[in-house]
Formats: sequence, structure tokens, C-alpha cells
Amino acid sequence: MVPAYYLLINAHMVSAVSGNFRHASMLAFAVGAYSFLNSALPVLSREDKTLWYLLSFPQSLTSILAKKAAVWAVFGVAYGGLALALITHFSHHLHGQAWTDVLVALYGIGLYAFIGSGIGILATNIFETVKQARFRTDMVYLYMILAAVYANAIYSPSIWAKIAQIALSTLLAVALWQKVRDFSPYILDPVAQPPRQVGLADGMIAALAFFSVQGLIFLFLRSISEQSFAEQITIAYVGAGIVVGGLAMYILSRQGITDIWRTIGLASDRGERSSSSAIQNILVGIIYGGIAACGAFVYLHVLNLSPQWQIWKQDAELMSFLTRADRPIWLILLAVIAAPIFEEFIFRGLVFRGLRRTTGPALAVIGSAALFALVHPPIAIIPVFGLGVAAALSFQKTGYLLAPITTHAVYNLAVVFLNKQ
Repeated sequence: MVPAYYLLINAHMVSAVSGNFRHASMLAFAVGAYSFLNSALPVLSREDKTLWYLLSFPQSLTSILAKKAAVWAVFGVAYGGLALALITHFSHHLHGQAWTDVLVALYGIGLYAFIGSGIGILATNIFETVKQARFRTDMVYLYMILAAVYANAIYSPSIWAKIAQIALSTLLAVALWQKVRDFSPYILDPVAQPPRQVGLADGMIAALAFFSVQGLIFLFLRSISEQSFAEQITIAYVGAGIVVGGLAMYILSRQGITDIWRTIGLASDRGERSSSSAIQNILVGIIYGGIAACGAFVYLHVLNLSPQWQIWKQDAELMSFLTRADRPIWLILLAVIAAPIFEEFIFRGLVFRGLRRTTGPALAVIGSAALFALVHPPIAIIPVFGLGVAAALSFQKTGYLLAPITTHAVYNLAVVFLNKQ
């Protein structure tokens, strides 16, 4: 009713929505997402004495709450779809263009039912006797900010930007519900807390911190140093990796994760002798890295066959420091040593481990590879996704980060060699 009210009193909004399919998709998403403020978001805070009944069912509380979120997702998609259908029916200017935006909007509605309910569950204190104070209302603003960020994907002209936003939002939902699953068995215990484990949220925070710190260090070096671009970007990369990696290990160990070195994969959890284990991991990494490099070779061959793709490849190379490195030592240090170590620590040691705990190996491989690919230039997404899959499979096979580090190093060395041809 609220969006309908605004449409009735604002003629400019009516003309804007009825004349542009993208605006209509945006309104559909807004209707669906807005409906969750009083449905999915307070899904737990509305449980009073009924919470005891839910806990007595032969299902986990997490699965019951997820089903409730799914119900609200269906209603939200129905609301948004109905709004879009009405706009399309009564408009004389919309002719079914930009269906990609419609799919992004409807998927976002269903997804944000789970994001909203996950935020709401974690922000609810069921021990609060005053019902109005049971839910942290500031989480409503967090939810609205996240929804606004997602809505930007509808207006993005780039399909890669849309895919990136969808993937990141989906991983956000997985991370929230991973925390819900850890939290729900302790929901009626005012003292005990769930045992701390590595989660997807840890990996996403580490990835964001890594690229943010790298950018800050690079800007600082640009302002005070006359070093070459390649030297500055390499120093910034290594510095960010050391800072974020060290802080991540310190924080996780302080939070009570037992045997953090084996958990992350910095020490083998298979019980082999260290020397034979290292050799086996390196061999596994070389094999998987070679397979990923073959995929990159095929991809570059396809680029060379297409004139348009060849232009994109040249434009991407102009933006890359690979063609601007005046001394090969900096190129080797970054691409073959630093990048494999720090990126595999984040995307396999944290993201893959965190995902695997909830989704299982197959989806963890795909999810970690997708997130890994999204932080690279769009032209490289396909081969880098293949590298992410290969690295995750080598990590799954060995349980030791040395294997995916080797996979990454072999791939990067091959790509550098191909790039120089």
C-alpha cells in the first residue's frame, strides 16, 4: 500500500515508472524488499511462547526459521511480481524490454527475505521482557542500506556488475545463515556461546580488508615515493597481505578457535611426514595449476580469434601493470610469490573453509571460485574462475594450503609467459 500511495500522489513517479522498464523493475524490488520489514525481519522476535513449541519439533530451529523465511520470500516475490504486472498492463510504453533487470529484481526479492530474516534473528534478544525492545531497530537501517546497494545492480549497465552483486549478496545470505545455524542451539542459554569456528563472514571481511589496505598503502607510496608503478603495487600488495593475514590469525586465535594452523590449512591435517607431505602437495598443485593454465591458454586463443575480444584484451593489458613492469623481478615477486600466498590464504583458507562447513565441498568450490573471480578484471573472470576451482579442488584433496598456493603460482607463471608472447 505504501508504494501505491506514493504513486498516486506523485505524477512524476508514475510517468517515470511507466515509461522505463528498469524503473519498473526497481519499483518491483522495492515493493518486495519493503514488505520484509514487517514479515521476514522480525521472524524471531515475534515468537514468544511459541518458541518452546518450535524447539520441541523433530527439526532444527534453523531449518524451521529458514522455512518461515522461504514463505515470506514467496509472498515478497508475489508482491513484486504483481506490482510489475500491473505497471506493465496499464502502461502504453513498456513492451517487455530489459527482462534481465526483471530477473535481477525478482531474484533479489527472494534473496533479501533470507538476508532480512538472518539479520533479524541475529539482532533479536529473546530474553528481553519488553516486546518492543526485543529487536534492535538499528538493524532495519542496515537492511535498508544493503537492499539499496543491491538495487544498484538493476541500474548497472554491465552484466558483470550485475553478476558480481548477485554473487556477493548470495554469499552474504549464506554467511548470515551460517551464523544463525551456529547461534540457534544456544538461543535459550543466557550464558553459553557457540564454539567459535571459521566462517564465510571471516573470509569476506578479510578479502575486503585486504583490498582496502592494499589501496591505502599504494596511495601512501604514490604520495611519498618516486618508485616505479610495479614496485609500489608490489610493496602495497605484500604489506596488505602481511597486515591482514597476521591480524586474521591473531583475531581468530584470540576468539578461541582451536588448532588454528590446521584449521586454516597452514599445517597439514592428514598426519603425513612433513617432507613427503610437502612434496605430494607441490606435485598436486603443479598438476592442477597446469590444468588451469591450459584453460587460460584456450581462453586466450578464443580472444585472439575475435576482433572485438582482441580489443578488450588490449584495453585490459593497458590497465595492467604487467605491461608496465620495467623490472621482471617485481612481476615475479607479485604474480608468482605474493599473490598465490596471500590470495590462497583468504579465498581457500578462509572463504572455502567457511563455505564448506555449511554447503559441502561442491558448492564451496564453486562459491569460493566465484568470489575469487569477482575481484579480478571482467575480461579475466572465466579463466580465473577456472583457477579458483582448480585451487579449491587441490585444497580439498590435500587439506594443506601449499597445494593451492602451488596451483596458483603455476597458473600465474604460465599466464605471465603467455602475456609476454
